[in-house]
Amino acid sequence: MRLSGNVAIINGATRGIGAATAERFCQEGARVLLTDVLDAPGQALAPRLSKGGAQAAYLYLDVADEAAGITNVTEVAMTGYPGTAILEELGEGGDKLAAMGTDGSSGVKRWVLGSVADRVIRHSSGPVLVVRPG
Repeated sequence: MRLSGNVAIINGATRGIGAATAERFCQEGARVLLTDVLDAPGQALAPRLSKGGAQAAYLYLDVADEAAGITNVTEVAMTGYPGTAILEELGEGGDKLAAMGTDGSSGVKRWVLGSVADRVIRHSSGPVLVVRPG
């Protein structure tokens, strides 16, 4: 279990890539706090992920609500090749975990277009978790 002893806070965790990431983190041994604005899915997901010794909890959180005390949220827009931009953001310290989704392209499509996830996995100095939604 690669994430045993770690705590992950995943915002937007009730659907899509957020839910897939939360599930994978639980499988890898992390204690996971699911946050979202969608209460019903969050309250249903946490117990489902908490089976088999995994630990997951849900908390309503709207990061756009300054009254909630969330004031240090930063949006970053990058230009250039995505794999290179992600690697530059991660830096060389190896102390950041990159969690990313993939569509699972292979064959000629992957050869022609390349794979952002593959580039990040091969060149990151830190851990990379790749999740295929669905």
